[in-house]
Amino acid sequence: MTSFKFLPASLLAFLAFATGCASAPDVTRRAPAQPGPVCVACVGDSITYGAGVAGRETNSYPTVLGRMLGSKFEVRNFGRSGATLLKQGAKRRGAAGNR
Repeated sequence: MTSFKFLPASLLAFLAFATGCASAPDVTRRAPAQPGPVCVACVGDSITYGAGVAGRETNSYPTVLGRMLGSKFEVRNFGRSGATLLKQGAKRRGAAGNR
């Protein structure tokens, strides 16, 4: 059986994106390119935050992503430990009655 535990977070992110796009200005006329980096926000839970990662400030995935993208991008980490949309945690696989 496939687990869909990330579906609620994905749906919420899509709705937030769609709502922002609905109120976006007309894109047929482009403004002149702004100098400076493109901002990327990494929003998530403890995995995004980098909990349990040795050297979290330099080895969390948003930091690594920023290094990979280069100086034209500014990647910010908005991960928070304990942030989840699940009301109840996933059951342990292999436990009695959960196969």
